[in-house]
Amino acid sequence: MNQQGTFHIVVEITKTDRRDLTFDEDRVHVRVIKEKAGVPLDSELFAVREDKYHLVDNDDSVHIKNNEHFVVIPKEAILYSVNGEPQWTMEKELTPVKIMEAAGVDPSQNYLVEIKEHKPESFKDDPNKIIHMHNGLKFITNFMGPKPVS
Repeated sequence: MNQQGTFHIVVEITKTDRRDLTFDEDRVHVRVIKEKAGVPLDSELFAVREDKYHLVDNDDSVHIKNNEHFVVIPKEAILYSVNGEPQWTMEKELTPVKIMEAAGVDPSQNYLVEIKEHKPESFKDDPNKIIHMHNGLKFITNFMGPKPVS
């Protein structure tokens, strides 16, 4: 059952182009979202849910929540996460500094750690090391500044 009201979503076209859209119902066809956002129908649209990207198809009808976030991502993009937040890049190689900057983390006060199955890999002493990017990489950042005393 569709709920009536005003439902706002954000469609991120690029990292610097975000479009606010409003719908009168909580169930919308993906094709309508793309058309209203001015996104080509052959582009890939992802719903950002539970800190993951979920591809939504043009013919799907999606249940939207107020202030939900959708992202247009090129088909060739590499999907990864930093601190549980989904990220994407077109670059095949990035440094820890570039990964943190893209995620909005200050590399002068933080260092990057790649979460691996057996043992995390810290880039604290090598912030400019080349990382070969591929889908599914997971990173966290750690603060290097002084720890507050309680």
